[in-house]
Amino acid sequence: GPQGAAHGRPSDDDLLRARAAMASRPCFPSAALAAHHRPLAGWFSFVQTDGDGYFCVAEYGVFHWLFAASLAAMAALGTATAACVVFIFLCRRVRRCCSGGHEAAARAVAATGGGGDANPAASIAAVIPAYLPNEQDII
Repeated sequence: GPQGAAHGRPSDDDLLRARAAMASRPCFPSAALAAHHRPLAGWFSFVQTDGDGYFCVAEYGVFHWLFAASLAAMAALGTATAACVVFIFLCRRVRRCCSGGHEAAARAVAATGGGGDANPAASIAAVIPAYLPNEQDII
């Protein structure tokens, strides 16, 4: 305080002003005071302590912004994936309600005889591996 200035020592306020002038970022003796002096209501800065016990206002760097951009990209991709899954799920449920479901499709294939004149789009082709000679007859 003033007593320090009388003895030739700088006051705490003088030290704070000199430190703030020398530093590239403003530093304060308390975290509340530093938080109060953050620009743009603190949207693009944070409070960080330095080695001397002061609280300094620092702006976000390049890596903070890259991290934020990658989080935003992942959120957008996740949202697009969820929207596609919901769309496919709802389309299949609506189609099942309108067409009568799997049982109706099976009855339609059975009604055509399931022979050569059946709809090729309704047939199922599968490749099943058979490791032993007798598995071919079982399958």
